[in-house]
Amino acid sequence: MTTRPSRGRVVARTSVEDLARFGGEIVFQSPRAAELAEPVRRLDGTFTPGTDGRVRIRGVSRFLVGDLAADRGIPVHWLDERPPSLEDFYLSVAEEEFPIP
Repeated sequence: MTTRPSRGRVVARTSVEDLARFGGEIVFQSPRAAELAEPVRRLDGTFTPGTDGRVRIRGVSRFLVGDLAADRGIPVHWLDERPPSLEDFYLSVAEEEFPIP
């Protein structure tokens, strides 16, 4: 993917498949999910607990999440990767360009 400054110009020139690797979300469920918060954050990922017992992880691949859980003996009840939509990508670029104060 090639990127350029925005301000009304092209910011990414890539295929939809490559775009799916940008900003996807991992949904993880385990009775010990909270134990992954610190290791994920150390890898510059985000870890957001949900109200449904699942956590949302961004910035880390699902393979790495699975490896982190396995290394710590954490049982995995659910592990799913949700690629971003074009709308998600657009909004992430817009948020960088026009931050809300």
